[in-house]
Amino acid sequence: MSEIQTIILNFETQYEIRSAVESDIKAIKWSIPDWSSYWQEKWQWKLAGELDMYLATINDFPIARIWLNWTKQASDGIGEISSLAVMPPFQGNKIGTNLINFAEDIFSQKALKISQIGIDKPNFRAQKLYEKQGYVRVREEQDNFEY
Repeated sequence: MSEIQTIILNFETQYEIRSAVESDIKAIKWSIPDWSSYWQEKWQWKLAGELDMYLATINDFPIARIWLNWTKQASDGIGEISSLAVMPPFQGNKIGTNLINFAEDIFSQKALKISQIGIDKPNFRAQKLYEKQGYVRVREEQDNFEY
């Protein structure tokens, strides 16, 4: 009988954070398996300048993504982070943390004082990351999404 071993690799990797372009959509199929109307609508908002999608890339291949909306609640001084995802092999290497810090810097440049993140309730790993970054739960909402 053979044994199965689980090996966890942590490594330092160099990546760049940049704004997504349309040709990136095919490369992020790992995080968006279905280019549904939801994502198409978000892309149109990006083209209209209402939000932006940023990617962490290695050799120009996207390994993580984050959406930033600085218009939805701008009158209240709130920037919204959504759709943060890191490709599984790269999780645990502070890429998500760096993307959140990047987002907060952009919000600060846009004179937004509060950064808000939505989370799926059962996503405890993300919740732990956000709390470690200083985020606190302020409310719970019921929302439905189809991908």
